[in-house]
Amino acid sequence: MKKLLLVLVVLSSCTLAFAQGEVGKWSVHVQLGVNMNNWGVKNSSGNMTFDWTDAIANIDRVETKSKLGLVGGAEMGYQMNSWFRPSVGLLFQSKGIKVKGYVSVPSHKIYDVESENKGTLGYLTLPLMANFYVVKGLALKVGIQPALRISCDHDMDDEIKPTEFSIPIGFSYEYANVILDARYYYGLTNPVKKSSYYHTFADGATNRGFMVTVGYKFDL
Repeated sequence: MKKLLLVLVVLSSCTLAFAQGEVGKWSVHVQLGVNMNNWGVKNSSGNMTFDWTDAIANIDRVETKSKLGLVGGAEMGYQMNSWFRPSVGLLFQSKGIKVKGYVSVPSHKIYDVESENKGTLGYLTLPLMANFYVVKGLALKVGIQPALRISCDHDMDDEIKPTEFSIPIGFSYEYANVILDARYYYGLTNPVKKSSYYHTFADGATNRGFMVTVGYKFDL
């Protein structure tokens, strides 16, 4: 009898550990992690020029590289049934980029010299997610994510749009209220203004990348 009770207790504990939430209940998921962002520009060419030591320098081509940033915030969800949970969140997301350009100054016989700059953009994002539980604890998710730019390197402030939209898609795994969340997001809008000095090279650019967070879920 004691062995049977012990087995029941263990099974009950496992069920609670892997459960994704009680049907009909709200929960809050606090999370913190890292974000790897890129604009997706590769070997873009154009005719941008600028003054450089009393000469005209030509930027022959530009490409962007991924840059690591932080992401953190909270999401609130409602467990509608055993397999579906809509949620809405408010996250701070750092979407930095590295811009590599190749510069030529013909009058000084300088050709195709590599130059790299870094930029950091801070956004408040509002992920609206649909979470589909395929097994206990494991959810596939997709949604839409509007974002508001709240910070920017000073030399980029007049070049970047104040808002953007992206589509996040990913999965999460929950154990004992601890949640590991991984998402890929693809921007639907170009973050660079059409009037920007950089738009020649950034035509078609979008914020895109991966974010991975670890968090804890509080049932309400």
